[in-house]
Amino acid sequence: MKLVQDTASVWDTYMIEGYPFGIEKIDAHDWVVFRLFGSRRVYLRDTGFISKAQAHDYLVPIVENYRSSIITAVVA
Repeated sequence: MKLVQDTASVWDTYMIEGYPFGIEKIDAHDWVVFRLFGSRRVYLRDTGFISKAQAHDYLVPIVENYRSSIITAVVA
């Protein structure tokens, strides 16, 4: 999954390209993961991670589950 930097955010924020999930650095060693609902961010854990790589690894199965639940076509 490709991370794309969100330049509109005041934090060091990266979005997963094509999905409403992201990773945000809120302190020197504190990365949090979130999901967007419209313009609102919902953080997925009460605690953060010490690196961007750890946050990304945590987010991968969540995005895969989200991706697998999307219905792409209905055939009648």
